[in-house]
Amino acid sequence: MNKEKIILVLAVAVVAGGLVWAGSLLNTPGTIINQVGEKFGAVSNVRDLGPEMGQLGLQTGVVSGSFKNSTTTFIFFTNPFPGTSTLDLLSLHQTGLATTTFSVSCGTTRSGTRGTIVNNIVAFGTVATSTSMDLVSNNTATSTDGGYSGGSVNSIKVAGSQNISCIATFPTGYTDVTFANNATTFAGKFWARFVYSIR
Repeated sequence: MNKEKIILVLAVAVVAGGLVWAGSLLNTPGTIINQVGEKFGAVSNVRDLGPEMGQLGLQTGVVSGSFKNSTTTFIFFTNPFPGTSTLDLLSLHQTGLATTTFSVSCGTTRSGTRGTIVNNIVAFGTVATSTSMDLVSNNTATSTDGGYSGGSVNSIKVAGSQNISCIATFPTGYTDVTFANNATTFAGKFWARFVYSIR
């Protein structure tokens, strides 16, 4: 009889100990894993999304940069997409005065060249010495504040990896000597918007 009582007490003790041990496992704080990363669709600033954005297979790419000094080809960049895309905005903002009178022609160039415009998107002139063209875009009429029209071209097709140039040209009696001079100041920025559909 005593033997049965001892076995029963030991069995109850084992079961109770097991329950306590299992309970302690359940109450042990788990390891929390914090994963830091970008949230899908999150942007740092809704006013500046970055150079490229896609929606339902339609990609928009923006190229920007500064005017180059000491050269008649003061803007030069390449279509950022691998296939034919549409350049529907080219905006130039001059912030420094050129040291000679000039006109501007912007568009696609022949493969491997910078200096021969094949298809214009922006063309205007003549900008007088020590005068700024200020802000000029394609498909704009002359502004009421006396600014320059960028021309009436709405958009142009640009082949994959094709080049775009903006070239300063000169009226009769003026030369490109000042543009070739290292001391020439022709400061400004440009923005170009390409639209490309993934096919």
